Amino acid sequence: MRYFVVNTSNWWGGHHVLIAPQWVERVSWPDLTVSLDLSRDAIKHAPPYDAATLFERQHEFAMYEHYGRPKYWADEPDDR
Repeated sequence: MRYFVVNTSNWWGGHHVLIAPQWVERVSWPDLTVSLDLSRDAIKHAPPYDAATLFERQHEFAMYEHYGRPKYWADEPDDR
């Protein structure tokens, strides 16, 4: 699994965003929570994800730039 979808609709102006599994710090099954190595503000203002739109490398690039994370494809040519 490369990403999972987070629905931020419970926040004002919410939308769907993508999160990489390696950004998960902890999962609490009793509390039904997932703690991320990302700020709430970063998630809230992340580029929106639309399942009806083809997700391409430029979308990944924007997402990784937004979160300030190293790109997993760093050794590949930049084909934005």
